[in-house]
Amino acid sequence: MSVMSAAALMSAAHASLHPVTCGPSLLPSVCASLARPRPAVPVKLALCQMRVTTKKETNLATAAREVAKAAAHGAKLIVLPECFNCPYDTDRVRGYAEELPPAGVPGSARHGSKTLAAIQDAAQTHGVTIIAGSIPELMPDGQLYNTSMTVGPSGELLAKHRKMHLCDVDVPGGVQLRESTTFAPGDSVTTFPMPTGEATTAPQAVGTSAPLRVGVGICYDVRFPELSALMAREAGAGLLVFPAALNKALGPAHWELLLRARAVDNQVFVAVCSPACGGPDDPEEKRYPSWGHSMIVSPWGEVLTSAQFDEEIVYADIEDNTLDTVRMALPISKQRRHDVYQTVAVQA
Repeated sequence: MSVMSAAALMSAAHASLHPVTCGPSLLPSVCASLARPRPAVPVKLALCQMRVTTKKETNLATAAREVAKAAAHGAKLIVLPECFNCPYDTDRVRGYAEELPPAGVPGSARHGSKTLAAIQDAAQTHGVTIIAGSIPELMPDGQLYNTSMTVGPSGELLAKHRKMHLCDVDVPGGVQLRESTTFAPGDSVTTFPMPTGEATTAPQAVGTSAPLRVGVGICYDVRFPELSALMAREAGAGLLVFPAALNKALGPAHWELLLRARAVDNQVFVAVCSPACGGPDDPEEKRYPSWGHSMIVSPWGEVLTSAQFDEEIVYADIEDNTLDTVRMALPISKQRRHDVYQTVAVQA
C-alpha cells in the first residue's frame, strides 16, 4: 500500500485544472471530475490576533487598523477574536454590551450598536467580509449573549451566531470559568455563503460552482464535534471559523489537537482567531492569560499557519481544489453508515 504525502496530495489538486487520461482503474465519476476544467478562485482568509484593552474605543480603532492591513494584503474574509471590543471577563462584560439588530440588516442602516457600525464601516471601506469575533449582546430583558456578527462588503449583517456551549470549567491549578452565570446559550447552527465576487467553488459538490459556505462557532463550541458536523456535513460548509479567547491553561494542551480533529473529521478548513497576549506588565494579562496562537488548519489536518503570542495577522488561501482532493482520496462521506448512526439538527 503506497502512502501519499500531504504535499503530494495537495499538489495533485492542480491536476484537476487540466485534461487527464483516465484508465480503467479510476472510477468514472472521479475520472470525469478530474477531466473537467475547474475554476479555482481561492478566498484569502486573515486572522487578526489583536490586543484587547479595557477601552472600547481603543479596541474598535485597533480592529479597524488590523482589518485595513489584512485587506491591503489581499484578504477577502477577515476574522477578529472573541470579545474583541472588551476584556474577556464575565464580571465586566455587561458594561460593554450592546443591542444588536437581527441578521439581514442592510449596510445602509445604522443601528444603535457602536461596534456594529465600526465593523460595517470597515467592511464597506475595504470591500471585505468580516467575522467580527464576538461581543456581549444585550437583550431588551437584560439577558446577555456572547454573539459573533458577520458583515459583508456591502455592510449587510449577514449572520449572527450566539455562543451555544458556555464554558463552565474547573481545571485544578489552571482555570476556573462560569460563563453560564453571565451569558445565556444560543440555540442555532450558523453558516453563511461568501458574498458573490468573493467566492471559491463549492466544496460540497466536486465539479460544481457555488459560493464557499462558512460555518461559525465561538471558542468552546469547537469542543463539540456534533456542531462542526452539522455545519460541514448538513449545511455544506467548507470552512469552519471559531473566534476564541484562548487561555494559557487550556490552549497549549488542546487547541491544535481540537482544530486538527475537526478538520480531519469533516474534511474542511478550520480556523481559530484569538486575542494577543498582553505581556507581563499588562494587568489584563494577569486576570486572563491569553494564549494567542491563532491558527488555520487544512482538511488534511496540516497547520497551514499559526501566530505566536503577540499581535499578528496570519493568512491562508481557502481552496476548493484542496477540499476536493482530500475528499476524493478519502471518500468518508460516502462510507458513513447512515443506516446505523446519523447526525441531525433538532428542530425547534
